[in-house]
Amino acid sequence: RESVRAEQINDLISYVKTQKRPFIIMGDFNIDWSKQTAQLQDFLRRTGAKTYQATNDNLITFPARNQRIDWIFVSPEFDIETQKIVNNGLSDHYVLIATVTIHQ
Repeated sequence: RESVRAEQINDLISYVKTQKRPFIIMGDFNIDWSKQTAQLQDFLRRTGAKTYQATNDNLITFPARNQRIDWIFVSPEFDIETQKIVNNGLSDHYVLIATVTIHQ
């Protein structure tokens, strides 16, 4: 549900802000980048985090719904140089492989 998802994102934001150190967060967020669900945009805005090509509609990670719902987020100290999506057949989600560098 949207209300539960918003609460979970708020909890994640609170946790990240209390840590006061660089972070990389990745996983199945069950949210795409659509205008209907602003939680991802809010997460990035409130934490300063970045992701790889957020609005690229061709980066499908969940083919059953033709959506990108799996994400890698990094704190401002990092850059995501590349991200590759791999179908290894082990899950109904595709695997994300990223090259992350320390921001200079």
